[in-house]
Amino acid sequence: MRTVKNVLSFAAFAVIVVVTVSYIASFRLHAGAPDDRIDISMDVPDVKGLVAGSRVLLRGVPVGKVTAVETSVGNATVHFYVDRNHRVPVDTDVRLDNLSALGETYVGLIPRTDEGPVLKDGQHIAAAQVVVAPSISELSTSVVRVLNQLDPGQLERTVNEADLALPDPDRLLPNLVRASQLLRNMTVSMDGRGQEVLANFQTLLQNSDWVGPTLADIAPQARAAGDGVAGTFRGMMNTIAWNTPENMDLFGKFLARIQAFLDSRGPDVKVLAQALTPQFSGIGGALMNFDTGRLLDNALSGIPEEGAITLRVTIPDR
Repeated sequence: MRTVKNVLSFAAFAVIVVVTVSYIASFRLHAGAPDDRIDISMDVPDVKGLVAGSRVLLRGVPVGKVTAVETSVGNATVHFYVDRNHRVPVDTDVRLDNLSALGETYVGLIPRTDEGPVLKDGQHIAAAQVVVAPSISELSTSVVRVLNQLDPGQLERTVNEADLALPDPDRLLPNLVRASQLLRNMTVSMDGRGQEVLANFQTLLQNSDWVGPTLADIAPQARAAGDGVAGTFRGMMNTIAWNTPENMDLFGKFLARIQAFLDSRGPDVKVLAQALTPQFSGIGGALMNFDTGRLLDNALSGIPEEGAITLRVTIPDR
């Protein structure tokens, strides 16, 4: 009985293994390199952390993996494969780069054209087509080298000037707080109608096909108006340029006399204005009651319906 239980347990375990392997195989996952592939090699000055199993990307799409890396005194040879279903033109740039600062080096294939011959099995890529991106350590070294060449005093003065150019935080922060509160209040007051506003705006954009031709038709008039404004501006500048300091001084005295007249005669002008204001108000009220429509109706009533007017003119004797 115990033997039967063991056999059933092993059988159930075998079934689970078969089902699991079949399920994984349905995703076309391969433990090794696929049979339908193209093996390619290339020479690089630095492998940049490439190892067997590193991915090969065709414009960001995984199409293969690195199979082996061989090193020598002068360079390194990288062997990789590409799925035969993907056509890789011979005129293709190869780039060794990292996915992130943590490393994860990959081989990037960037075709220059979609036409022409494609890479074949066993083909070798020339080193001139391979671009090796700088590593994080090299970039850090370059940044440190640039920083070492800077003048600390000049850099401090630049930072101080930038600090002086920025507004005072004690004055800026209250304005930002008030602006944010106004924005929040405006958003809350929309009461969920923001989506409706966006939908209406989208409708306006969909029905704005007439805007382009209209703006194109307005362009000549706008250009002509610009010429007129430019002429006016030039005339103003010429007036200022031609006026001598003496004329400018006389114009200033003229304005000063007008100001003095208003200062000295202001009470008299006020008395006249107060006395005339009721009269002008009455005149304005009477003009508002002036029925021009009735006058036009009376004038048109003497015209026949057919619109013909008969004029009788008496010629005096000579």
